[in-house]
Amino acid sequence: VCSEVMQQEGTVHALADNYETIFKDSENKIVNKENIFELGNYGTDANDGVGYYIGLSMGAVPGVYLAASPQVRVLPTYYYSFDPLDTRRDVAVGNYAIEANTANFNIVTINNFTCGKWRKCWQSTQGPENGKTDLNWIILRYADILLMYAEAANELDGAPGSDAKDALKKV
Repeated sequence: VCSEVMQQEGTVHALADNYETIFKDSENKIVNKENIFELGNYGTDANDGVGYYIGLSMGAVPGVYLAASPQVRVLPTYYYSFDPLDTRRDVAVGNYAIEANTANFNIVTINNFTCGKWRKCWQSTQGPENGKTDLNWIILRYADILLMYAEAANELDGAPGSDAKDALKKV
């Protein structure tokens, strides 16, 4: 199945040029070729708190942002597992909070790093209320297809073959 999806690369599916774009597009309901399947969270009856409980810490800024109160923290070891030049680190990990009323960005202590992929400040709309953010949960990306293919090809071949290596290098 992965190889069938990979045959549609460029026309139907593709890797995003910028890791941050994957999440910004999702948060603004913009279709891109990277995100294959998302769990929709829209309206007052279907929200599960993505961006409120899992995301960047934000105080309410009237007319700009509703508050977010993340309950999920990122371990410092995860943050430091990234190469400092890997731009995905600063998307995956939120190392700042947005202050209430002023919208100032404040660096947080290492024990208060949060998941940075879901940021209400990237949204073009606020969502219906604080805990209901209208942020979709990305379930499957094209990068996941490439990695699954590389892993399966490696297992089937008993060693890393050129197909597996090529798929891995794309990601």
